[in-house]
Amino acid sequence: MKNIFKYTALVAGLALLSVSCNNDKLVIPPVGSLSSEGYFTTPAHIEEGIRGAYAKATGLEGNEYIYLSETRSDNVWADPAPNATRDATEIGHYRFNASQGTLESVWSGWYSVIYNVNNVLANLDNMDFTKDAVKKQFRGELLFLRAYAHFELVRVFGNVPVVDHVLGAAEAAELKQTAGADILKNTVIPQLKEAIELLPYQSGMLSYNGGSASSEFRGDKLAAQAMLARVYMTLYGWPYKDSSVKAEAKSLLKSVIDYATANGYWAPTATEWKKMFTTDRVAQNKYFIFSFQHTAATSNTLAFISCAEALTVDYLPTTVTNSRFNGNAMYTGFVEATLRHEYQVTGDERGKFCILDTMAPVGTYKGYTNRETEFTLDGGEKVTAYERSLNTKWVPYAAKRESVGVTFDDLDLNTGWPMNFPIIRTEDMMLLYAELLVEDNDVAGAMEIVNRIRTRAGVEARPTNCSATDALSYVKKERKLEFFGEGIRWFDEIRYGEWKDATLKMFNRYLNSSNPGYESTVSTVSVVDGKYLCPIPETEMDAVPGLYTQNEGWK
Repeated sequence: MKNIFKYTALVAGLALLSVSCNNDKLVIPPVGSLSSEGYFTTPAHIEEGIRGAYAKATGLEGNEYIYLSETRSDNVWADPAPNATRDATEIGHYRFNASQGTLESVWSGWYSVIYNVNNVLANLDNMDFTKDAVKKQFRGELLFLRAYAHFELVRVFGNVPVVDHVLGAAEAAELKQTAGADILKNTVIPQLKEAIELLPYQSGMLSYNGGSASSEFRGDKLAAQAMLARVYMTLYGWPYKDSSVKAEAKSLLKSVIDYATANGYWAPTATEWKKMFTTDRVAQNKYFIFSFQHTAATSNTLAFISCAEALTVDYLPTTVTNSRFNGNAMYTGFVEATLRHEYQVTGDERGKFCILDTMAPVGTYKGYTNRETEFTLDGGEKVTAYERSLNTKWVPYAAKRESVGVTFDDLDLNTGWPMNFPIIRTEDMMLLYAELLVEDNDVAGAMEIVNRIRTRAGVEARPTNCSATDALSYVKKERKLEFFGEGIRWFDEIRYGEWKDATLKMFNRYLNSSNPGYESTVSTVSVVDGKYLCPIPETEMDAVPGLYTQNEGWK
């Protein structure tokens, strides 16, 4: 792979990439970065460029899906007074601003994906392939990735620039934002539709030479269909409320669910479900519709940015070099107490497998003692709940693996486990479909979906003869329980138009708990309208003064 100049701002960076070299921006690029100049001369180079774009996207899982999504949702309570300034605390309590480094990482990361895609596309059409099907598939993958990147930029930042070709310096310096709804309708949806037409299903995915690429589990037809369904549901929900997409959303969701069910994408038992969150990449690739792939060489480091306490050697092998060993926990988000309580009182297998309440000390490694606090539930009931439970969904320690028959030698580890990160699962499509069923007065159909998921998790079924209001509440709650730790809840809160209410309710639960320490460390003042979007990063605002408009709530 050849080096590129990694841009730190869309405008300034793309201009530099197209016309000049600036020594203070010359850095070693992340794995997967490619330049187009003199490189894309064979189909193999094109495929390497596609892999490079996937690699760029994979690097965003922690910053977007954990920090800017899960941490802002009511699934996570960030310690309001950690031992130092911590990103999760600043983000979770709305103390951050446009200079927050995570914002720039997500912004420039997705535009880096788009830059790679555009470079490859610019060389694809003039390339001769031994099989036309390969060329069609490659174009489909690239369109899928570019649409996906623009979609995520809209979900996080709202109005952003659309970059659908390689930009020159002058064009980049004048490229303004486009309204988020227009991007979804005029850029993302058309590109995903074209990708669907071009892509095969996973079993038919090809490499540059016409051989099978199905073992790489890149974005296929089903992934593009599922992503389009997610885009439709985003448009259908708040703040866009575009009812014109409902019929297409419902039809596409049904199609995705039918194909996924017929082709083994549903994990039939709790054991199989649990395997998805271990080192069993066979189960992950079998059940995930689309995921970020991690091997032993490109290990998933989410264990170290989603678990809020130092782990003892019972959970983290000594071969892994990480600040966890000296107790320097960088992530400060804990499982929200009433969510932990619900998992616990219902005996939910998902909570048992993915949450850790205490750790015994081992040798020189400190253990962990939780804290029990009294909270008031939304209905007024007072409960005692663990306040500082740990999210271990991304920590497939030995005892978890052994409990489901998964073998892996921790001595082979260096920086993390080879765990894929799911972007879209079948259950996501099922529960989105259930939302629409409720709306169309098919409460029984919606509850059948909910109860299929709950039965697998070993919890009591919901009533099937409930009201539509209760049914929708059950669907929303099931999404919260099923996708804890996966970066979905925050975007659900936005779609439902409930992000502000849910955030304030959580803050007030802790303020009114039996722990008096929150009175001086927690404030609701910063939870204001408009902050469901992140601010445009300061570096972007300053690159060409006046070119971009900052989001409401952050000006």
